[in-house]
Amino acid sequence: MSRPRVLNPVLMKELRVRMRGPRAFWIMLLYLSAAMICVCVVYSSFIFTRQRVNPSASSAELGRHLFQVLMIGQAALLCLVAPGLTAGGISLEREQQSLPMLLVTLLRPRTIVLGKLLSSLSYLVLLVVCNAPFVALVFLYGGVSWRQVLEGHAVLLICAVYFGAVGLWWSAVCRRTGQSAVISYGSMVAWVLGGPALAAGLMALSDWLSWSTGPWMEEAVAFLLSLNPGAAMYFLLEGPGSSTSLGWGICQQFPLGTALYAVLTLGLFWLTVVWVRRMQVP
Repeated sequence: MSRPRVLNPVLMKELRVRMRGPRAFWIMLLYLSAAMICVCVVYSSFIFTRQRVNPSASSAELGRHLFQVLMIGQAALLCLVAPGLTAGGISLEREQQSLPMLLVTLLRPRTIVLGKLLSSLSYLVLLVVCNAPFVALVFLYGGVSWRQVLEGHAVLLICAVYFGAVGLWWSAVCRRTGQSAVISYGSMVAWVLGGPALAAGLMALSDWLSWSTGPWMEEAVAFLLSLNPGAAMYFLLEGPGSSTSLGWGICQQFPLGTALYAVLTLGLFWLTVVWVRRMQVP
């Protein structure tokens, strides 16, 4: 009786190796500890505000604020974890001298790259699922809909997969895992801070040149800000009708920045496949 065919052996191997070591569980512990600290800080701040500053504060405000802090915190943590999971995906195989053996198998380059990327994605999904009980607390207080929760987690995963694809690309280009990790985190920091920095520069340039700050300018600023995962989470909850609405609210209502993340992820995946194909033994 023949054994069932494994769809992606690289994925199965990566999952087994990752979950057998203590590193995955330590990361999960730190991730959930940070979420617990955020919940305690937000709840204590709300109680203090309700007792001393604003007795009329509603529980819906607590739910919205709690959801905002949790999602922004998750975005920051996932952006920190994702490049580290993939920065050694291919460079580590090269250092262990197992890459030539992997390339001479019947596996195609896209299967190898996809297995490496999906293994990191599965672990990121596990972190998000483990954090679900903390997110579910917002439904006890209200102020947040199911649609916002689902959209927020979709944005989270797309951003995390993008930064994982960045780490995998540099892992294919660099020969050392340490070098790949440093460049991956540098690229992540430059991307996260680059959007708000460009938005601030555009606003400063418009003030210096006395440009009219119309809806087009405000939409451009909102799009650059939405490239930051934390700002995208803030726009998702506040929406175009808030006091921070910019322009017509198009870039705040529709995740155009997240769509750019998805397109860049596909581009990086294709480039990584091409680079790995060049490594194959003729």
